[in-house]
Amino acid sequence: MDFSYLLELAKDNDQNNKKEISKSRFSTKVSAAKKLDRPSPKVGAIKALLEKKEEKKRKENEEFKKKRDNLLALRAQDRKANKRVNAMINRTKGACKAVLDDAKDITTARGEEQCDEDDYGYESAMSQQIFSKLADRYANMPEDDKLKFVKRSKGSIDDLKSNLIA
Repeated sequence: MDFSYLLELAKDNDQNNKKEISKSRFSTKVSAAKKLDRPSPKVGAIKALLEKKEEKKRKENEEFKKKRDNLLALRAQDRKANKRVNAMINRTKGACKAVLDDAKDITTARGEEQCDEDDYGYESAMSQQIFSKLADRYANMPEDDKLKFVKRSKGSIDDLKSNLIA
């Protein structure tokens, strides 16, 4: 082997290596994800849309309240309205009778509290005296802090009518 021949082989190998290096290959390094440019939403347009929705909802609520108040006013003018309401509630099975129970509680709460047991019309002076003492004792008891949230405010008949489903 000749020394010049060896130099020729080395030169060819060197050129081949440069060609292989210049070829593109996949990178083993992980790069950051490309960020897509999106047009940012216009804040003014979004605010205007939300205000428009709120205004629409407010108008619907006002119209509903006006209609309801008008119907309740018409119902309050009618003398037989309560009879009709009671008759309708008695006719329908799915009626909410809790409102009427509340009305009954309000009317009975105005007077002196009475015992729940029925004495079949018999009253003696002694039993009346015992009941009066018991009622006075309960009336003079200090209010319990736990029960102050349970109490219901006394309402008028108009408040009860507003609870009825129109």
